[in-house]
Amino acid sequence: MARIFKVVKRMKLILSLEKFLIDCSMGMKKAAQIAGSVMDYKPLDEINLEKFCSPSIIKSAMEVYNIKEIEAKVFFKWYGDYFNRIGKYENEYYKGALELLNDLKKDYDISVFTELYSLQARQILRKKDILKDFELVGGKEKDRENNEKYHILETLVKNLKTKDEIVFISSDMEDIKVASELLLNNIYYDFSENKEINVDFIRDKLEQIK
Repeated sequence: MARIFKVVKRMKLILSLEKFLIDCSMGMKKAAQIAGSVMDYKPLDEINLEKFCSPSIIKSAMEVYNIKEIEAKVFFKWYGDYFNRIGKYENEYYKGALELLNDLKKDYDISVFTELYSLQARQILRKKDILKDFELVGGKEKDRENNEKYHILETLVKNLKTKDEIVFISSDMEDIKVASELLLNNIYYDFSENKEINVDFIRDKLEQIK
């Protein structure tokens, strides 16, 4: 008599790279400082430097320095030059993130969502020797016309070829809003002041979704 094996599907997780796994703000702030220095702009305080830890660098430069778009694009060129060469590697895991990743990869297929270019994200993950832990990396693509957050996540979900078994995790409410619009199960994680991830909290939330 032939044996019948039941195929058990593993739930898929999508983790936000910058907003849950790796804090890239150090390199982004340094890139803004370098670009500002090259263009002989005034040094920025921490509050204004934080504004460059987002995809909207040109818009942030126009607002912070009160400059025109043409100047902001030059600023962006210098910002990108530093970040692409050095800044992307000036980062650190959020506390508990690596422990959580090592725990979750035993039971889940994990992918990464990022607002960086996919190539940059893969380089960051490869440098930390964890690229192998992820099924897919979904980020901006130079040859894609629309690189808005919604379309990045939508494309990643399509490439995973499923939706019901996906859970999206981020500490950013805009990320969570987009995930909800795409009808994805999601977990919002509110970082404490020391930006530490509570592994048990995430585990409990995932069990509730199951």
